[in-house]
Amino acid sequence: MANLNSVLDNRGSRGCPQGSRWRRAGTLGACALGVFMVAACDGLLEVELPGQLRSEDLNDPELAEVLVRSVQSDFDCALSTYVMYGGLWGHDFYQSDNFSRGRLTQLRSDEVLIFDQDECDVATFPQLYLPFQIARFQGEDAVERIEGFEPGSVEDPNFLIGKAYAYSGYAYQIMSETMCELAFDGGPLVSRAAGMELAKARFTSAINFASLVTTGTNAVEAAEIVNMALVGRARARLNLGGDVAGVLADAGAVTAGFVRYADMDGGDSRRYNRIYDENERNGGGSTVHPSYFGLLVGAVPDPRVVVDEHPEITAFDNVSQIAYQQKYASLDADIPFSSWREAQLMIAEVDPTQTVAVINSLRATWPTIAGEVYVDAGATANFAALWEERRRELFLQGTKIGDILRINVPSVTTDDFETGLNQRNAQYGPNTCYPLPDQEVLAM
Repeated sequence: MANLNSVLDNRGSRGCPQGSRWRRAGTLGACALGVFMVAACDGLLEVELPGQLRSEDLNDPELAEVLVRSVQSDFDCALSTYVMYGGLWGHDFYQSDNFSRGRLTQLRSDEVLIFDQDECDVATFPQLYLPFQIARFQGEDAVERIEGFEPGSVEDPNFLIGKAYAYSGYAYQIMSETMCELAFDGGPLVSRAAGMELAKARFTSAINFASLVTTGTNAVEAAEIVNMALVGRARARLNLGGDVAGVLADAGAVTAGFVRYADMDGGDSRRYNRIYDENERNGGGSTVHPSYFGLLVGAVPDPRVVVDEHPEITAFDNVSQIAYQQKYASLDADIPFSSWREAQLMIAEVDPTQTVAVINSLRATWPTIAGEVYVDAGATANFAALWEERRRELFLQGTKIGDILRINVPSVTTDDFETGLNQRNAQYGPNTCYPLPDQEVLAM
């Protein structure tokens, strides 16, 4: 299949500084059009495109749907990479081979400052920042273009704009949860909270536009986009703090059973499920963190965190024990990132009167642990239990770093950033949030 790839000439016509590299995060806002990657798409993301396009060629109403599907494809690729390598930072995984960048990421070393920031599928992993910058810019650029087309020239523009805003919002949100500070479109530096405010605004726009689509071929997905944006906005409000009513309103409006997935594809390396690829298909280049071994609910194995442990096998580093996650069983296993289940956990976090009921209602949806009822044990114990439920329910879904940075109660929460020496007797670094890469700062 042809692709809309990195052959967009004349990027300067949309404000890209002459001589700058598009992949530089600092200049990304002006140059990211060079990274539309929808080759080998199938299913939902399948499109037919001309082989080479310039920036101005995208000002075609017939390409509006392509633009937005490209945003989704960029986000999905970014999320898969983030869950895997953010899992090293947030100790969902240990790096268990001799890949130096992975080992330094696990250690939260200052040396991550000098890592190249490339596209999500470039082999200089891990890039936790630029892929989401690409996705959020692509989304905003798509909105700008669609809104600039002649009225009536785009089919279902409200749906497309709402969808683009929703994915941009999630890109902003995940970056803001992870990074110590951020920069957009060449600067200036902004705080994590400011990034979350931008995410919240994008989610609001997504809700406003997608809610207008109540009939037609896109009505079902438009309702999903509204749910996706409600979960995202509730999460932004939760992280910002102080808006309990807003969290409850958004999370409470999410349709029961809703879940949105990042769409993976085992036939396209760009869309591999990177968790399966690195942890299992790669034979143990990474291994599941021991804190997930043998988890029980009461006396019953927890079906939410199934780990295939191999104490008899030593990994490539001759130190780490091999353990494979079982949540994603193939390269094309889709990754949930927005769900009613997460919305319920947010309700339980901001409203202690609902904590016990939420824990038990979620357990009740898993047949093997439905009978393991959590009994009210008081505010402190309930909060600790909720955090553990959240850690298990959202295992390998991209929430871990933000959760640890938001919820860090010594002697109460069970999962903080590790200190001291790791499994290889290497010293953990001082970082908790992820520092802004040098190339981003130098590009300002």
